[in-house]
Amino acid sequence: MNKTRRTVLKSTGAMATLLSLGIVTAEQAHAAGRAGFDAKTLDE
Repeated sequence: MNKTRRTVLKSTGAMATLLSLGIVTAEQAHAAGRAGFDAKTLDE
């Protein structure tokens, strides 16, 4: 499964948002799997 640039930006944006809001710490974000932050989209 290839990730598009848009998908990568969405997933990293979600992580950055959680970090900035203080919902997760940097340690938790690094420990979490990348799949946990992937954008969930419906097939077009």
